[in-house]
Amino acid sequence: MPDKFKILDRPGSSSRSALIVAFSLLVTIFTVTFYALRHPQALDLQYNPYAVLSFLPIAINIWIIILIVRLRTQSEEAVWFVLYLCGITIAGLGEALQRMSAQPDAAVFWFQLNGLGFMLMPIAYYLFVFSYVKPLRSQSPLLVPSLMTGLCVMILFFVGTNQFYNLVPSAMVSYPWGFNPPTGPLFGILFLWVELLLLVAFFTLFRFYRRVSSDLLRRQSRVYIWAILIPIIGGSITDGLLPLLNYNSIVPLSIFLSTGTSVVAYYGLRRYRLFQVNPSLFAENVIRTMHEAVVVTNTQFKIDFANREAQSLLHANSANLSGTDISTYFTPDSWQTILQAEQNEKRGMESLSEADFGKLTIMDTAGNNIPIRIYTSRLEEGTPNEAYIFIISDISDITASYHQLEDSAARIRTQNQLLQENQVTMERLLAESQNLQKQLQHEKENVEHTVEVRTAELREARDKLEAADELKSEFIMLSSHNLRTPLSIMRSSVELLADNPSLAADQKAIIHSLTNGTDRLGELIEDLLTIATLEAGDQSRLEPTKLGDIISPLVSEAESIAESKGLVFKPSIPTTDIVVNANAPRLRGAIRNILHNAVNFTTEGEVRLRVSTSENKLRIIVEDSGIGIPPEELPKLFTKFHRATSTLVYDYQGKGIGLYLAKLVVEEHNGKIFAESTLGKGSAFTMELPIIVPGQSENSIPASVATNS
Repeated sequence: MPDKFKILDRPGSSSRSALIVAFSLLVTIFTVTFYALRHPQALDLQYNPYAVLSFLPIAINIWIIILIVRLRTQSEEAVWFVLYLCGITIAGLGEALQRMSAQPDAAVFWFQLNGLGFMLMPIAYYLFVFSYVKPLRSQSPLLVPSLMTGLCVMILFFVGTNQFYNLVPSAMVSYPWGFNPPTGPLFGILFLWVELLLLVAFFTLFRFYRRVSSDLLRRQSRVYIWAILIPIIGGSITDGLLPLLNYNSIVPLSIFLSTGTSVVAYYGLRRYRLFQVNPSLFAENVIRTMHEAVVVTNTQFKIDFANREAQSLLHANSANLSGTDISTYFTPDSWQTILQAEQNEKRGMESLSEADFGKLTIMDTAGNNIPIRIYTSRLEEGTPNEAYIFIISDISDITASYHQLEDSAARIRTQNQLLQENQVTMERLLAESQNLQKQLQHEKENVEHTVEVRTAELREARDKLEAADELKSEFIMLSSHNLRTPLSIMRSSVELLADNPSLAADQKAIIHSLTNGTDRLGELIEDLLTIATLEAGDQSRLEPTKLGDIISPLVSEAESIAESKGLVFKPSIPTTDIVVNANAPRLRGAIRNILHNAVNFTTEGEVRLRVSTSENKLRIIVEDSGIGIPPEELPKLFTKFHRATSTLVYDYQGKGIGLYLAKLVVEEHNGKIFAESTLGKGSAFTMELPIIVPGQSENSIPASVATNS
């Protein structure tokens, strides 16, 4: 991938080259020192006050190098800048000892050491600038080797010939600041080579300063510009232009002026985080902080980079993703869509540079299909660093919403089929349902719109479903009212037949079955009417009632039913009078439904009824050791016409409205009901109701009760 996106906290190949050069320089210094010890005339030194101008940069640069090393950074530009400071230090050491030399032979030797550091400085600063603006790894791979080769050629010419300087000891000229050699015939080439490197670095920094938008990077580049202007303006005049014009009356100051470069660098270290923040790090951080998954590949679609979101989406770390063909993470159909776009691009029909492929599917390392939306972009088109950027958005939540809409539509269609029996009422409901289905279909086509639009549409669908449910409740209420009269006639007829003493035994059995059937039908109709009344918001009058008057009949009834099934019934009821505001028949019926359910779904063991009070609340708990309720059924337990799957296995003939009716009655009494269950171990149903504390005034009764009183 293009190296502007590679991790910056690892030294690259160019950084390793810089370290090799630094090591080579250390070997050079060691060799020179060894030579000096073997040739004592090189150490024939004397005090020269001008040497202080050379020793000062050495001390300052060593201090700056220590500061940079303490940053523990391994960025490319830091390594090259340290190498630049090493060049100044070597040149300063050679210049200081040259000025202190008492003999021309010693001055020639130390001048050569000065030249080694002097020629290293422009190359190191040039590479420093280019690694700061753009990592050298993204430049031509021949850049660093070419410059290093040029440096070696220049050093060979400098040391082995007299083309740049006349290094014959007899030609050395004595000045107040020490012995200096005259310039050679090719000194102008050396001067132009140094100035060209510094000027290219200067204009590169200046162009970067003009186009960068980050305030911090602009301040950094301004510091670097000032740092390079000092050797260009000052040192180039005293050490280059004036000697080229054979004007040697001014002391060479390039090494001394480089102290200004070091001071400016120190200022930047303290103020603008030099060597800690750079343009490449800015670009990488932008990608790393994106909420979308970003994958960068080469033109063969081999993965070069994946941010944390992409690694999380694909359930793979960067090591496993690197070098992998990105097509392995797409389903065949989805990848074929991308390949088709690439082929069309080659034909000039479309472009992958900025493409939106819409909804596709990828597979993570666990083999799970993930719906996504993907955008592609091409980076540095037409260059060796050309690459593709894939920006991937996970749309699983949108797809899940779409499936929920489909499920809602399926439930509505099922309800429509059940309600088609009544032609007069259902025509209107069917029309509204069909209209709702059209709206849901429209939602399906626009499911990728914003969440706000989708929420508004769901709210509209909910309102219509509530209207449809009200129509259904109205139909049930009308039907129940209309069934009351024929049911009463049936009951009267059955009772007359039952009073006939001449009936045979089989006829009496038939009449007994008819009686049970009409009773169950009557209970169902009364329950449906009660549900319709409560759903319509018509609450009955609640009156202060003793809890014992409500529960006592149920205890006897439950004991009888439990005994007939071989179960143990254990009531636990306080002996103190507990008073509640209640519609006694309705509340008794709700408790009866819970007790009957507990007995009916318990094959062995016991059923417990516990009553307790705390903090002005009455708690009625019915527990059993029956078959239990699956966890997925609990949220739907108190819905209308719902029967748990366990009832099908248990062959229990329930109506599917007992718990729903109990919930409505408890809520009418300003209470709440909930259930807890463990499959295979039993269930516990709890009703919580407000109670009347002795001395409580009517004003303290809940508003909903006081209003109906």
